[in-house]
Amino acid sequence: MRTVWAALGLAVVGILGLVTGQPRPAQPVHAPTSGDLFFTTYQPATVQRASYSYLHGDLRITAPQVVARLGGADGAVFSPDGRLLVGGTDSGVVEAVDVSTGAVQRISIGAPAAFMLATDSAGHTLYTSGLPGQLAEVPLAPLGPGRAVPITGDDLQITGVAFAPNGTVLYTD
Repeated sequence: MRTVWAALGLAVVGILGLVTGQPRPAQPVHAPTSGDLFFTTYQPATVQRASYSYLHGDLRITAPQVVARLGGADGAVFSPDGRLLVGGTDSGVVEAVDVSTGAVQRISIGAPAAFMLATDSAGHTLYTSGLPGQLAEVPLAPLGPGRAVPITGDDLQITGVAFAPNGTVLYTD
């Protein structure tokens, strides 16, 4: 399932090349030819799965199926143990979904809201916040509970964080 996100990452790199106007060297793409796409819906709050296959320029995607119904659903990332972590919106939790069984575990984040999610470069910690809101961190192994992270400086409420491969932290407010 992580190969799906890798394929989507390749598409993002291509789009970034178009947006930034920077040419990308031609490289062979060894993307998977089939897999599962996972996504969230806001109302109703669900995690859904659609299978895809790509062969000789023909992309086929199955009708989405509900994997789990949640209390709230926004951003999503996979944890090291293979569960899909989903921002629980204004619930103060991240929901860990076993995409094979649909089982859901609610993890307190120690802050009022969890929308966009990002893992640090090492894959040890999950970060989330409100839109805007308090930054929270959740350990990934073992998973949770989380805690609010104090922020200092001019930007005290953030909407999301991301981590560059070199460890640089990027944020929006």
